Amino acid sequence: MVKVNLKQASRLKEPQEFQVDSNTKVLVPMLSVTGTFKYKTDASGTFSVVEVPISKTALLVLLQPINGSDLEHMESELQLQQLAPREIKLTLPELTIEGSSDLQKLLADMELPALLGKGADLRKISDTNLTIGKVINKAFFKLTGDGTDQAEDPTAQKEDVVFLEVTLNKPFLFAVFEEKSRAMLFLGRVTNPLHGA
Repeated sequence: MVKVNLKQASRLKEPQEFQVDSNTKVLVPMLSVTGTFKYKTDASGTFSVVEVPISKTALLVLLQPINGSDLEHMESELQLQQLAPREIKLTLPELTIEGSSDLQKLLADMELPALLGKGADLRKISDTNLTIGKVINKAFFKLTGDGTDQAEDPTAQKEDVVFLEVTLNKPFLFAVFEEKSRAMLFLGRVTNPLHGA
């Protein structure tokens, strides 16, 4: 379970368009946050990456294809790369993603008798003869801001600074990384913010 509360992010007053595909647009609640975030576009201009700190030890990495590139081919690009700090006005959808999957068949196919069925040795956690009947993996991700409604434009306060505007208003990938180890804690694909990933 991952809950991300973007510091200094505020909800825009009106829902914004999100382009689900070439024929479908939906109105979704969006967040806006301005700050210095790490950013990069690849040399061929097929995607952009923004890295946003979400705590003292975790990073939210957002990858959006440019000009209709395919999300499926972008997942390998989510590794933390050399990103450069930029002053950015970032706009992205509020998200709540929930899902669960039954891992029983997967683990059975891996033939792990020490974990499943009557061959499981669980004596270290109980004297009772325990068996594992079901293995369920549940995932929950929620992205919100810490403000309620958007105040005045925060970029107006820094008139001498040029902000790069990055708007995630079409399908994108996101990941949460532990900062020091660079271990990926969560990976998601957003194709329609109203339906989760």
